[in-house]
Amino acid sequence: MKVVVIDDEVRTRTSLIHLIKKLYPDMEIVGEADNGQEGMVMVKDLLPDLVITDIKMPKMNGLDMIENARQVAENTHFLILSGYAEFELARRAVKLSVADYLLKPITVNQLKAAIDQIAEQIGQKQPKEEPEAESGEPSYSPMVSYMVHHMKEHYAKKLYLEDYARTLNITPEYASNLFTKETGMKFSYFLRDIRMKKAMELLDQGNMKIYEAAYFLIFSTPLEDS
Repeated sequence: MKVVVIDDEVRTRTSLIHLIKKLYPDMEIVGEADNGQEGMVMVKDLLPDLVITDIKMPKMNGLDMIENARQVAENTHFLILSGYAEFELARRAVKLSVADYLLKPITVNQLKAAIDQIAEQIGQKQPKEEPEAESGEPSYSPMVSYMVHHMKEHYAKKLYLEDYARTLNITPEYASNLFTKETGMKFSYFLRDIRMKKAMELLDQGNMKIYEAAYFLIFSTPLEDS
């Protein structure tokens, strides 16, 4: 099971990681962050099985981080460790379907019980998820996969890299570098390729005339690279 720990208190984060490694030697701590913004990007990029997070953190609080991360990390389980027993926070956590909400200071038994329950839920889901990887498509990270699938569905609309970056809460530079690294093509070239293949498909089916395909390709493809 892959785990990410997000907490702005260094001693708390370090102690928590040490404890998890001791209790669960087979679990892999794949990342740690000291603020919600960095944590959100990390969760979307690594797609861990479990995220253990605080609520009150710099740059982005834990609940906003969970809400944004869920756009991509749909199957990730979130465990909140918070020093705040506020009703509104707990109610929002319930709406976000967090796995558990534990109040600091927590005991070893509380943490173990919560993680054991999450691990059991993950174990029950795994057999259902296995058949998914025979589609023949390249294996992308969750963020790039989201962009590619959205582009293929909405290729006829005006699509800009900046809009995807805004949706995923990452910088356009990060989105551009990640997309190019994983697909081997710049965003605008990849989009043009999708549109060209679709135009050729429509031509073959007799659903589009040559001048219509040319118009479609010229006016639906951005002139500048994004």
